[in-house]
Amino acid sequence: MLDIETLRARLEAMRARREAAPQVSPAGESATVETLGLRPLETEAGVCFVRETRYPLGVRYGNVSLVRLPEVTGEVVAVLGRDPALRGFDARSALFLDTETNGLAGGTGTFAFLVGVGYLEEEHLCVRQFFLRHPGEEPALLAALHSLLERFRAFVTFNGKAFDVPLIETRLILARRPVDLRSRPHFDLLHAARRLWRLRLARCDLNTLEHCLLAAERRDEVPSWLVPHYYGEYLRTGNTHLLRGILEHNRQDVLALAALSVHMVSVYRAPQESNVTGADWYSMARLHEQAGQWERAEVCYRRALDRPISPWVRRDAQRRLSLLLKRQGRWAEAVVLWERMLGQGELFPYEELAKFYEHRARDVDRAAAFVLAALREARAGRLSLSAQQREALAHRLNRLRRKGARCRSG
Repeated sequence: MLDIETLRARLEAMRARREAAPQVSPAGESATVETLGLRPLETEAGVCFVRETRYPLGVRYGNVSLVRLPEVTGEVVAVLGRDPALRGFDARSALFLDTETNGLAGGTGTFAFLVGVGYLEEEHLCVRQFFLRHPGEEPALLAALHSLLERFRAFVTFNGKAFDVPLIETRLILARRPVDLRSRPHFDLLHAARRLWRLRLARCDLNTLEHCLLAAERRDEVPSWLVPHYYGEYLRTGNTHLLRGILEHNRQDVLALAALSVHMVSVYRAPQESNVTGADWYSMARLHEQAGQWERAEVCYRRALDRPISPWVRRDAQRRLSLLLKRQGRWAEAVVLWERMLGQGELFPYEELAKFYEHRARDVDRAAAFVLAALREARAGRLSLSAQQREALAHRLNRLRRKGARCRSG
């Protein structure tokens, strides 16, 4: 444990280092910030510093051309986002939003010192970055951002539903500019990415997706976990050299949102033209099935089963495909799948075949044979059954035997 004298000495040393740090006057700070491409923007709440970069839609981010960004619309986005409110989504009315904050703790002490937004304007993607030289300029930043929030009615973010949008909404309320942002259509790419690629990728963070899917490599930027620390150092010392990497990080995040949106929609619309794996086909089948698109789901399940996939994914794909066929009354195809699944350690195919032969084929003896086969597999240790499942199978077997006896006597 530190004694009082040691603690006092350390506090004095910290005070000496802080006093020795270079102090930057407001005028000098403004001039230095402008060397980073940030320009003052007058608002009714004061001056906000903004950097704007425009990209023609032919530009590429990694292996993705942004020329197809206007095609990120409607029904596809609603399926990927699993949100019916996105059916009217149009990339031309959306803000691609990413924030950099002074911390991740949340609460009223957390604020966004850099807000990057991208939006389509004519045939360009315009990226605007709103920067706080110090927290006292936040009202001006929010005033500048407010005009864009009035123009664009939807969001594209990466985990923005949980963090970026609620944070901005809270800061607007504190600044007495309340805007209901959370009820707006919101395409959160993190959740869509997990639905599409979590079986293939160990992680679904933005950097992993960029590297593995977009073939994009970042340079001259600050890792996200260091951003709050670097901004704190900038506030303490006035050293704008630390800001260059933060601005670059934020700019590339916004571009990555646009490119990942294009890639997701392209994979959804034409997966055969993309480098998709068996696990990807299965994930897309799940999305189609949940959206009620049975024909597309069937195609994707069959493509998944034609490729190398893990045993449990194969079993689940077979099970889900068989139930799709059953729902459509395609019994012969469903029976083929159930028979293929026998002996794989699952009760499901035995139960489905027993129900089919009892109720559809009217072959009670055949139905009983599949129930008996399941019980034999369990006794041999190749099929794990709970006590409740064993009891249900025994009850079914006895009922089928009695039913068969009545049919024969009749």
